[in-house]
Amino acid sequence: MTSPYQKIWLELGRANPWVSRAVDPPFADTSFSQCETLDELLNRFEHGNWALGSAFYLGDLCFIQQNDGGDEWLTIKQEIAFESVSFGGIIRRDGRAKAQQLIEDLQQASLAQCKSLTYRSNPLHHYTVTIPYYHRFTVVASSEEEALEKAHSEEGVIVGYEDDLAVVEIADEVFGAPGGGER
Repeated sequence: MTSPYQKIWLELGRANPWVSRAVDPPFADTSFSQCETLDELLNRFEHGNWALGSAFYLGDLCFIQQNDGGDEWLTIKQEIAFESVSFGGIIRRDGRAKAQQLIEDLQQASLAQCKSLTYRSNPLHHYTVTIPYYHRFTVVASSEEEALEKAHSEEGVIVGYEDDLAVVEIADEVFGAPGGGER
């Protein structure tokens, strides 16, 4: 069974500068595999090492691999290509539940929300984290707690050290809204 959007997805993939380079195998109608469930789609992302141009779809969502053997999925809803998401990385770093929530957000989002990258139920913000005796960090996170945790883990700062004196502030107006998905 094919999706009514498959022809559009094929055109969008061929117009993509990375997907258009697929040669072994070439990007074609046969590149698309339907996933019956969200669990099946997550299993495929978790597996990893997909050929350039491999494509999976669930309902009106399509994901086309943009990096041979990698983890950069061109994300399309109906006829709108709007995002590049590293689902395998999200699963490894943040857990399967986080990737599942992201896909559920995409399923529920309008086309306008997808196009404007405002589809997340728990939106991301730029946070400035100031930890005394270290320095200032800028991270993208969905909460102040997550921002502080990322500042610690990304920069090797000792967790808990002077956290009661840390200042965590949203800095979207300085850096611009980061959008709806992890890259």
